[in-house]
Amino acid sequence: MMKTASPAPRRSPSFTCIAFLAVSSVISLNSLGAKEPAEILRIWPGEAPDEVREIGEEKDITTPDDRMVAGKRVARITNVTVPELHFYPAPADSANGTSVVIYPGGGYHVLAWDLEGTEVAEWLNSIGVSAWVLKYRVPRRQEDEYWKHALQDAQRSVSLVRHRADGLGLNPDRIGVLGFSAGGNLGFLSSAYNGERVYTYQDSADSISWRPDFAILIYPAYLTKTDSIELAPHFSVGPPTPPMFLVHAADDPVTPLGSIGAFTALKRAGVDAEVHIYTEGGHGYGMRRTEDPVTSWPERCREWMQSRGLLEREPSFVEGFAVSLKEALQQGGEIPELSRTKPDSTLHHGYLVQRALVEELVGDGRTIAGFKGGVVTAASRKKLGTDGPLSAVLFRSGWHQSSDNPVVSASVPNLMIETEVGFIVGEEISKPIGDVKALKRRIRSVVPVIELPGGRGMSLQGISMTDLVARNAGSLHYIVGKELPAEETDPDSVFISLQRNGRIVNVARGDEADGGQWLNLLHQVNHAIEYGHTLKPGQLVITGALGRVVPGAPGHYQADFGSLGSIRFQLEE
Repeated sequence: MMKTASPAPRRSPSFTCIAFLAVSSVISLNSLGAKEPAEILRIWPGEAPDEVREIGEEKDITTPDDRMVAGKRVARITNVTVPELHFYPAPADSANGTSVVIYPGGGYHVLAWDLEGTEVAEWLNSIGVSAWVLKYRVPRRQEDEYWKHALQDAQRSVSLVRHRADGLGLNPDRIGVLGFSAGGNLGFLSSAYNGERVYTYQDSADSISWRPDFAILIYPAYLTKTDSIELAPHFSVGPPTPPMFLVHAADDPVTPLGSIGAFTALKRAGVDAEVHIYTEGGHGYGMRRTEDPVTSWPERCREWMQSRGLLEREPSFVEGFAVSLKEALQQGGEIPELSRTKPDSTLHHGYLVQRALVEELVGDGRTIAGFKGGVVTAASRKKLGTDGPLSAVLFRSGWHQSSDNPVVSASVPNLMIETEVGFIVGEEISKPIGDVKALKRRIRSVVPVIELPGGRGMSLQGISMTDLVARNAGSLHYIVGKELPAEETDPDSVFISLQRNGRIVNVARGDEADGGQWLNLLHQVNHAIEYGHTLKPGQLVITGALGRVVPGAPGHYQADFGSLGSIRFQLEE
């Protein structure tokens, strides 16, 4: 049996199998009081899918006679029918952009809520990682595929976190899962399930990947066939499977063969993995300090995360890059490309730069007039290779009223014409909105909109989505039509026709927006809120181009929006 070893240098793929004999230092959480989550998010827009029977009221079944772990009892929750994510953001001065969804264990019967949930969130926060504790459905609803309802909740939770990551300052490409016992089984399912999403599409969050970017499995259960290292048949390890870190004790009554079998399958598939088998530790210890060798696992986990770059702070160049970007756009210099300046930058970094750029422009006297979406149709997403809608900020200087029959210069580089549906805010919105019903109460009216994006650096040819987002590629001009009361209008039923000099150049429908207009509006509103904006009465939110994007050639234009009215405008040489 090997002695304790220092972590190997980062490499890919890497496979490390180490059994520990010694106890090393570990951060103890036993003395820390549980803090309240910053947010509790119901993960389903309505009832959770595929519920088959009543199971009673949710409750904590902890009793004075329960087993103690490190001198403390374990909070045990059961009868969960309303799955929730409890969000614990890392402190602002140490946050590194990585986030982890935690799956407490409990045999798919209960959830060890503090031992394998909230206490773990506090440790992750101490190393700069934001944490989400998933209260998934227990007890198991069926014996065959006993994991199915929990997997629905797990897949949905990762998609939701990734969907909201940009607005929370989290990196959507650094989202992991960490599970204990049955939660470890769920973590492996989240990473290596041999099928697709196990529930029907709910909303735009479900257009985003449900697989985590890394997985940490602590004494995982039910991974292999009985007394074997062969994986259970519902698992499939291959290229989509993320890197993993596994921990088990040799004396665990839940056999360590599961972790060994998972490691073996990962190694054979060429997936980066590391497993630690300790001589002693048993089962169900969480992160609480004991005298057993396994108590050092959090430090080994921290080293593994560090070696993979998961604890590196988000790039410090954001503000400086935004300033240089603003100067280039305003003064005519060469426009810097975020994707070339930092080749490993992601869409997340693009939104960080966009936020800093907007702050610079507001500091120069620009006024925010609203917000806009982009890439809202399935066809446009496929063409541009992105999973979800994009977002940008609108400024007052670009606003035209259709009643003025505006005339706009067509000499602007890369000028395009887009037909869109817009919404006028009726009540101030300063907090995230949970559903469309609540959103509708805050919206005053629906309006037809012609968007005229363009300018230097705004061509869709040969530009990455990261650079497009960083430049706040929005409307150079936008023309807003007559308002119609929101409660009297169905924006999905609108039929749109755009003519240039009497000839039709675009036709579209409101329901081309993936998931519908209201769900896309909900995404844009919450995206703005999560980036620190407050939506004010009279501001405009447009959801994105419908139909074709038309080149901005000179001519007389008329856009008919059916029940929403029409817009006339002219592009001149």
